[in-house]
Amino acid sequence: MKGFFADMNFPRAVILVSLASAVVLGALVWRSTGRLAEVERQRATIKQEIRAIQELALELDGLDRLAGEGRQVQESDSFALYVREVAQAEHVDIGTLNVTPSETDPMPGIKDRHLAIQPANRNVHFRRANIGNYLYRLEADSNRVKVTRIELNPAQKLRPGEIGSDEWDWEAQITARVSVSQ
Repeated sequence: MKGFFADMNFPRAVILVSLASAVVLGALVWRSTGRLAEVERQRATIKQEIRAIQELALELDGLDRLAGEGRQVQESDSFALYVREVAQAEHVDIGTLNVTPSETDPMPGIKDRHLAIQPANRNVHFRRANIGNYLYRLEADSNRVKVTRIELNPAQKLRPGEIGSDEWDWEAQITARVSVSQ
């Protein structure tokens, strides 16, 4: 061994460093392969876990409906419930909403019920297609509901002439006119 180092020259030094590097890299790759296999196993179970969470959410929703059947449902509650159900419909993808009810009496015997609607999470932005589809579905699925106000603001601050992404913050107001018996 002493003779090997005594006659050390550049090619032998390169061979020795390469051999040591190969051993170290081999150990690192072996350790990373084990971690990769573990991540792949976890990834395989994610779809099953997501499906289980969705099933539990549907079960919870059903239980909430059963629990809610016992209480008296007011008309303003059903109006807000309608707005929230449309937000969860297929191809709408609006999510959770904050709904603020108000009423006006434009003339005797008629009452306008208004709902101010805005996304619950103000940090989430929406595409115009989703917002438009939601507002369309609100009016199309009910002959009483009309969108009376919509405010769209771009999610990004842009300079004049710039084209931003199709992400928007929005607020809307819908109105349902009902006759009131006197």
